[in-house]
Amino acid sequence: MLLFAAIICAITVVWFGNPLHEKPDWQGSIRPIFIQGKLTGYEAQNSGKNMLVPLKFVQSKINPAIRYEDDSQTIILATRQNLLQMTVSKPQGELNGTSYTLSAAPQIISGSVYIPMQAVREVYGVSVHEDTVTGAVILMKAGEKVKLGNVEKKDGRQDAKIALRKEASSLSFILTDIPQQTKVRIWSKQADWYFVQLDNGYAGYVQAVPTSLKERSLRSPRLKILHLSRRSTGREDLLTSPGRPFTTVNLILPNLTLCLE
Repeated sequence: MLLFAAIICAITVVWFGNPLHEKPDWQGSIRPIFIQGKLTGYEAQNSGKNMLVPLKFVQSKINPAIRYEDDSQTIILATRQNLLQMTVSKPQGELNGTSYTLSAAPQIISGSVYIPMQAVREVYGVSVHEDTVTGAVILMKAGEKVKLGNVEKKDGRQDAKIALRKEASSLSFILTDIPQQTKVRIWSKQADWYFVQLDNGYAGYVQAVPTSLKERSLRSPRLKILHLSRRSTGREDLLTSPGRPFTTVNLILPNLTLCLE
């Protein structure tokens, strides 16, 4: 009897997918930082305009040429357009030769140097989304592109949810169940699966139909995501390349429609 039950269970998992859930690896972290849906291994300190990020993170992921002068505790961020100098524990910096007020002073925390995210935005043009519930910090470098979509069940049931899986397999654990109309970032495609990320930081795979028609729909249009500051726009905006209006493309997944805005 137990053997029969085990066989039925195995058939159910193979046919309908693994129904078991697993917490993401980063749960328990305070403010994990993601780039392109992947954990960077670094965490931010504080939130909002007071957010600080490890200097080592900025050096390893954005610009390895950032200088830190240990004797004076001075940090120097530079591009062809901007030169910003900051000093640990001081709220005033210098941007292109002019006094510059920092949103938060650089700090040394547990032996590591942390610098204000505001300064990283100013110099390198990164955009940041912070989830106030999970603490997840999603960072995009200047010029990066990502498709943005909404997930929907084809049957139209408002309570229907879509499994976000840890790996690109229906046998993989479910990280979370995505409600209909949830916005996702579509970072990549692997075989018949899309690697997507929610605003709350959860990143994983949803299954797609492997047909050439759907592949063409997915590749066009390519959208450039610009997260403009709430201070200037009052919301996050999605912009296409210059001269192109917004476009909507529906991608058909198994019992699922992924709408690219």
